[in-house]
Amino acid sequence: MKICHVLWGLTYGGIETMVINIANEQAALGHNVHLLVVNDRIENSLIDKIGKNVTLHKVGRKVGSKNPLPVVKLNFMIWRMAPDVVHFHEAGLNSWVKGFVLRTSCTTHHNDHVSHLAPFIKNRPNFFSISNVVGKHIKEATGYDTTVVVNGIDTSRFTRKSSYYTGGAVFRIIQVGRLLMSDKGQDILVEAARLLRDRGVTVQIDIVGAGPSEADLASMISRYDLAGTVTLAGPRTPEYLARHLADYDLLVQPSRFEGFGLTIAEAMAAGLPVLVSDVEAQMEVIDDGACGYFFKNGDPASLADMIEYVMADYDLAKVDNALRRVADHYDVRATAARYIDEYARLE
Repeated sequence: MKICHVLWGLTYGGIETMVINIANEQAALGHNVHLLVVNDRIENSLIDKIGKNVTLHKVGRKVGSKNPLPVVKLNFMIWRMAPDVVHFHEAGLNSWVKGFVLRTSCTTHHNDHVSHLAPFIKNRPNFFSISNVVGKHIKEATGYDTTVVVNGIDTSRFTRKSSYYTGGAVFRIIQVGRLLMSDKGQDILVEAARLLRDRGVTVQIDIVGAGPSEADLASMISRYDLAGTVTLAGPRTPEYLARHLADYDLLVQPSRFEGFGLTIAEAMAAGLPVLVSDVEAQMEVIDDGACGYFFKNGDPASLADMIEYVMADYDLAKVDNALRRVADHYDVRATAARYIDEYARLE
């Protein structure tokens, strides 16, 4: 089967990492796989992670451009490629490609922002959701059913944590995600760090990622005099995170909105305890608390309380549960194979 995955860009993020992993696994299954990137935001280090049996195509559109030529180029590239299935990884992308260019297409929606989806689903009905929660919310917002195919990670890549916090040393926390406070909630974590500092609790927090909220977060850290406590560590490659998540004592994911939470599954694969806001998608990943800790969404005091709780007493049964859950439910090999099965059912 000739498969063409289409996505906006190729920068550090959960969607991009997942799509590369899926493409590589589908190629390993013997399929002819292509990865088509629309915008010119491409990290060379991510290109290096694309398997030699996956073909990369670049449209080269400038972000925000109104020039119609990239749209024409995108359609021409797909027409010339003549794939059996085109898999869009953003709802808006499927409106850029004209129907006569396609044989079969499908779209995966990767987040929990669903209010705008009705026209895209109506025009291109083969829609996938990355979690049961996202599927439920799309149904509520649009009236359309979607097929759930959960995100997957390469669980074998992660260095497994071998020792756990017992007190005395500085408690090390990591948060990973695009620096977009409105969605990912890094400001909630900074506020919690201030509360912990005022309580006399010593932690070290590394916020990993890049994005539009970087300046605002830096300003918060300076205003609260947290430079010695909270570090904006910048982006890190997937390989770096796979090796070094185990160096930390806790992953905190304080998202206000989330469709899945790939970094949570990655931390679980590393044996790293996780603490997440109680948004539905993240609670789904941690099996409603059996595989991790949670706090009240948007509440820095609740987050600070739970960090103290975890510091006082790890529940290693949650870690064991998490390792089993990520292996059983979130391995990319199963995700890639499931998509192949679903492609065969598309109309």
